[in-house]
Amino acid sequence: MAPELMANPMIEYAKRMTLAEGISSTPDIRAVYEVVLQALNEQG
Repeated sequence: MAPELMANPMIEYAKRMTLAEGISSTPDIRAVYEVVLQALNEQG
């Protein structure tokens, strides 16, 4: 993942939310979770 994305305040905000909270508050955030999960799976 690009370093500038890791320093983004929205990433920090998203990391504190559960998936259900994120999708219920803003359905568009699902794309963010998918990218984060993909990156985490690639690291593991």
